[in-house]
Amino acid sequence: MKRRDFFATPLLFYPLLASTKERRKLIPVSHTSLSLFQTCPLWFQKKYIEKSVVEEETEALRFGNRGHKAIELGLLGKKELPSEFQYVTALMETVKEIGKHPATVLVEAGMALDANEQPCLYNEWDRKWVHGKFDVVIIRDAEAIVIDWKFGKVKENPQQLDLASFILMANYPEVKTVKTAFVFVQHNELIDGKHVRGSEVTERRFHQLRQEFARYKLAQIEEKYPPNPNGLCRGWCPNKVCPFWKPKRGEENG
Repeated sequence: MKRRDFFATPLLFYPLLASTKERRKLIPVSHTSLSLFQTCPLWFQKKYIEKSVVEEETEALRFGNRGHKAIELGLLGKKELPSEFQYVTALMETVKEIGKHPATVLVEAGMALDANEQPCLYNEWDRKWVHGKFDVVIIRDAEAIVIDWKFGKVKENPQQLDLASFILMANYPEVKTVKTAFVFVQHNELIDGKHVRGSEVTERRFHQLRQEFARYKLAQIEEKYPPNPNGLCRGWCPNKVCPFWKPKRGEENG
């Protein structure tokens, strides 16, 4: 068996790589956990494995959480939009209009896959290996639309779009095409993507995802989390004991 095939088989050979006493549950793949691991394995370890660092809840994060909750309750018809998010009304009405046609509309939809890429319940923590929660999912026949509300600055993240399509296609085998969209509500901008089941481009993107899953899994099995110096070391990472950590510029003497 080739090396890439061995490590692309999630958890199958885990008992061979960890003793019974040392065997433990791996942290499942999510967009957030995988992105942090790619940014810095040591930061990932401190947050998810050791739970020794706590990231500051900024006002921007609190604002984004309020916005997501307001849109969720609004789409479900449970609560009117508060005044600070009235500018989202037009976007919500567009989603509702799409949902009027024969379609399945899911709000805050949690989906998961097990180690064999088979669908499982989102809350099956003892089984799931890859999971995601999507702000809005609209499924009509063989096509699906995944919408992710963004309250920060406009930036691309193709891996997040890939992961959403990867999870949704596995959960809905009848879906042949997935259209994904980041909606930057404060900027009235859209970044979208499209995945077609079985196409060369989509299969290549999914293969790249599986390679990242394998790296993520292997690091946890071998318990190797090297630091990865980058721009976030300048005061943005909460792991102040890291040798690469530095205070933010202007706060050196604080």
